[in-house]
Amino acid sequence: MGPEAKPAIATLTKMLTDENWDVRIAAAVALGKLGECRIAVATLTQWFDDEDRSHRECAARGLGAIGPAAKAAIPPLATRIKDRVVDEEAGADALAEIGPAAVPVLVDLLADGSVVRCGAAGALARIGPGAKAAVPALIKVLRMRSFGAGSTLASDAYLMRATASALGKIGPEAKAAVPALTELLNTKLFGGYEDVCVHTAAAEALGEIGSEAITAAPALLELLQDDDVRWPAAHALEKIGPEAKAAIPALTQLSKNPDCRIREAAAIALSGIGHGSEPANVALTELLRDTKKAVRSTAARALRRITNGKK
Repeated sequence: MGPEAKPAIATLTKMLTDENWDVRIAAAVALGKLGECRIAVATLTQWFDDEDRSHRECAARGLGAIGPAAKAAIPPLATRIKDRVVDEEAGADALAEIGPAAVPVLVDLLADGSVVRCGAAGALARIGPGAKAAVPALIKVLRMRSFGAGSTLASDAYLMRATASALGKIGPEAKAAVPALTELLNTKLFGGYEDVCVHTAAAEALGEIGSEAITAAPALLELLQDDDVRWPAAHALEKIGPEAKAAIPALTQLSKNPDCRIREAAAIALSGIGHGSEPANVALTELLRDTKKAVRSTAARALRRITNGKK
């Protein structure tokens, strides 16, 4: 209801002591959204010390529901996350909803234990471009090779994926991370499926950074022949766009590869890179006669895109 509900503030304040926990949480969130943030934040923060872990989690999520107006809760929330008093996931979610004001604290949490770092990286990804101040700290995590006590293969792989994703969500402002992300494309950290997921996240992040990731084009080009990371690499080249035009000769060669998946990946990449390029036009026109429908369709879309000059 917004401002029209202000007459309910007195009643909502009384409901903060209701015997039903869900009622108390709902009342605190409502107060926060009605502008009574001091009362709401102070009350929810007090509940961080409740004996019931689920109640503490609800208090953190309540602060997240209030959003940026709950920024006064950032320091105590960060302390409780570090002390493992508040659930790491719920606490990180709340900080993400509070927004850019929480970035310094999230950067600090990146230096904590593996599980906390995962939550912090995920929160920074949700904040997106507003988290650009975290880029140096995220790069540092990408270059970690020792993850500390208590880490597991799954949590470490997730941390690298979440970190790469955060840099991608920050976008062009994360261009300083391009060398580290490029290095990660071929780094074997975990073995098997975990590495594939990390390499995929790195390629996707480079694509989100866009033209600023031009130096990664050669490494992405090589991955077009990798069964596991072909498609994110192709889409990353597509998003880097005309800045990667030096890759056109190699892509036109790949468009003749016996493997139809490689031909399709080349067409995807050319759709973003090939505007104004006669060799790209010729290669894509040839693919319109391909024996595989998926390749023909992709080539047609690519030709339409580069003909219209859309980036």
